[in-house]
Amino acid sequence: MEKTKKRQIEYHAIIKQIYRHPEIGPQAFTEIYALLSDILALPKKDRRYEMKTSKICFLERLSVQKDSEYTYVSGYFESAVYEFRPKLINTVTATTRDNPKEKLEGEVEKTHFCLRICDKIYTKEVILVLEKNANGVNVKQFLNYLTSFNKRFAAEKERKINYYLQNHMLVRDDIEEAIRGMSRARVAELYIDKKLLGSQALDFSNRFAEAKQSMILTVKAEKNASIKDAAMDFLRLLQGTRSEVVKMKLWGIDDDNQNVLIDTAYFGKKTEIVCDLNPDTGEISSAPILLALKELAERL
Repeated sequence: MEKTKKRQIEYHAIIKQIYRHPEIGPQAFTEIYALLSDILALPKKDRRYEMKTSKICFLERLSVQKDSEYTYVSGYFESAVYEFRPKLINTVTATTRDNPKEKLEGEVEKTHFCLRICDKIYTKEVILVLEKNANGVNVKQFLNYLTSFNKRFAAEKERKINYYLQNHMLVRDDIEEAIRGMSRARVAELYIDKKLLGSQALDFSNRFAEAKQSMILTVKAEKNASIKDAAMDFLRLLQGTRSEVVKMKLWGIDDDNQNVLIDTAYFGKKTEIVCDLNPDTGEISSAPILLALKELAERL
């Protein structure tokens, strides 16, 4: 039996979008830890969520660690497909026997994750580092799970939710190719070194000494328009040898109408890890992979 197994890793920005106000733009869903904590406080039966026909999932574990900048929330979901119990076959003798499990039972699949949350006045960001498990919980199901309980808790408190949740996959490929592959670029954020404020270009006073090292310039497309060409110009500025532009984020959609976030700070990050297997069950051991996901989140 193999002792290790490779797992693909995905990176997503988790954001909320205000209903009927696209001009406000995406906002980080920094309430995610509080929501997950409220869910985990429920009895296990009440954490159950029907993902699709004959498949359920629930949040099983959550832990949190903080430093001066970020909150790291690690955990995993358990899911199972039920109403499927074909006969079992012995791989040595080729004999078969009836499956002893009940139709309402299914094999446990775990999907591990780590969230890196920044909720500062100057920076608000939620990045999900997610184990890719084809038999487990994908990012859309992760968000559907959150949305379901968010609405439930809001109804219990007789309040309304004025936003919906989205994920923006962080692109890991060649930057220029990723920009060209966008069908529409909607919002660009340029992070500019604050020393530009005191340059001849702007000639501001030196009172910005206490300001954060970089400023953010936001460029938004007109309704139904795209700033993809402008984004290529921004990228060339960033790649200049003496550029004051230190980072760029570009929000948009790809040809499959999927939300995409190009963040130049995240290119070249690890997308595959080697996981230890439980020798008795063949499952991925939770403690090592949760540690590995947190380490990836810390390196972002």
